Amino acid sequence: MLWPPSSVFERWRRWRRRRDRDGHRPVHGGGTRIVIQDFKFRPASLTVSAGAKATVVNKDTATHTVTASKGGSFDTEDIAPGKSATFTDPSKPGGFPCTCTIHPFMKGTLTVE
Repeated sequence: MLWPPSSVFERWRRWRRRRDRDGHRPVHGGGTRIVIQDFKFRPASLTVSAGAKATVVNKDTATHTVTASKGGSFDTEDIAPGKSATFTDPSKPGGFPCTCTIHPFMKGTLTVE
């Protein structure tokens, strides 16, 4: 008998593919991607390396921003529908809550390691 059973392995592979595609993994060094869709940041929580580049892609029908809630650590300014913007992740470790300044109910967290 093979271990793990093929059905378990296949479920794990599909989960990994979805996780990687949707950006739900910690990103170290090479930058990361945040997608705005359905008035949500995807992923809502993201772990990155200090000073890495982050690209934000707006796949929504409205203009959005990704802006640090405190301290002005990062701000994409307005991103029109179908457009993208890039910012540099903070250089100091810690948790950085963020929001869309146009739609304050949109919230996320960037964790810098």
